[in-house]
Amino acid sequence: MARKEASLLAEEETLDKAVPASQPDPSISSHRLKLLTYASALLGNSTSAVVTNPFDIIKVRQQLALSSRHNFWTLGREMVVGEGVQSLWYGVTASILREASYGTIRMGSYETFKDLYAPLLGPSVPFLQKLLAGVTSGALGALIASPCDLVKVQMQASRTASVGGAPPYRNTFVAFSTIYHKGGLKALWRGVGPTTLRAAVLTSTQVGTKVCLYISPAV
Repeated sequence: MARKEASLLAEEETLDKAVPASQPDPSISSHRLKLLTYASALLGNSTSAVVTNPFDIIKVRQQLALSSRHNFWTLGREMVVGEGVQSLWYGVTASILREASYGTIRMGSYETFKDLYAPLLGPSVPFLQKLLAGVTSGALGALIASPCDLVKVQMQASRTASVGGAPPYRNTFVAFSTIYHKGGLKALWRGVGPTTLRAAVLTSTQVGTKVCLYISPAV
């Protein structure tokens, strides 16, 4: 019995000396940790794009509807009856590409930009450091992903906006090619200004504020 108690005490002492679970694993290098952050952001955002596409496409069509009678459930039912269940996933490829680029960059590069701003701003203004990191990562992600966002909206709205209900493009990749050949690179980045500003504000307030609240000491 005494030997068992001594063994339990030894285990407790070992656990007390162990690295707390909330601390990063010291065996993982910072470079590898950043790669894991990008990978998890890529997987999470791509998965969310597939799951939420039905809600996104119904939202887009509601915003374009001329009649106010098109509520969420009515419009969704009309799409399924008139176009099939697959209509709820129109533009899903563009959605995945958009989230895989925008979401991955804004979430993955946040810590990188925060580390970049740290020596420039100093330790006295950590909140500003986090806000600027959010602004930069969000704006960069939106700037790069803007063509995907453009194609996504056009593919989702195609069956109501096109004459006769026919899609304007056969698939997402044909859409990229057609838009580029008709208007060049400038056409692919149409609306990039408001998109970038929105993403900058959104990321800085979401990620930056969340981090600050998380690390603030309890009162």
